Amino acid sequence: MASSRSFSQDVKNAADIELVVDALRVAAEAPWIEVFVIVSGDGGYVPLVRRLHALGKYVIVVTTSGPDVGAVSSMLRSAADQFHVVAVPEPPAPAPAVPAPAAQPAPPPTLAEYREAILSLVGADPELLIDGRVNGARLGMLLRKRWPGTTSKSFQYRSLGALVEENCGLRMIRHVEPKPVPEMVPA
Repeated sequence: MASSRSFSQDVKNAADIELVVDALRVAAEAPWIEVFVIVSGDGGYVPLVRRLHALGKYVIVVTTSGPDVGAVSSMLRSAADQFHVVAVPEPPAPAPAVPAPAAQPAPPPTLAEYREAILSLVGADPELLIDGRVNGARLGMLLRKRWPGTTSKSFQYRSLGALVEENCGLRMIRHVEPKPVPEMVPA
């Protein structure tokens, strides 16, 4: 016949049986152990308490109180030599999340700070130089990450290339305009 118990109930029962077997084994093999403590409110442990008493052992039963604790067996309470209820404190309520202060954008740089940043970036990032010339696309991306609202136009330059070449002594990669293809005249 199939059992109507859930898997978790079978596991609990197996643990209960193992606890009973272990307690009785210890009581028999270690006669110097005189006190046993059972932490449960389950009346299923009453036969264990009675057997431990028959072996001359003292039994303390401890259970917890709280909203998630089931009813404590009155038979277990009366069978124990001592019975204690331990209050389980409520877990502290999580602290309300404090929003992190919004990151303040960096103040706009001076031309000298912008120049210094360009030279520092070029010196630190090998991908910025190709054949001794500055990769303007990559440099522009790195500068925008640092100062999102600042461009070469902020310093009255028409392009980043003009600013770099005139203020940093570096040469930019320039795209050469393709020569126009001569128009073919049908013969």
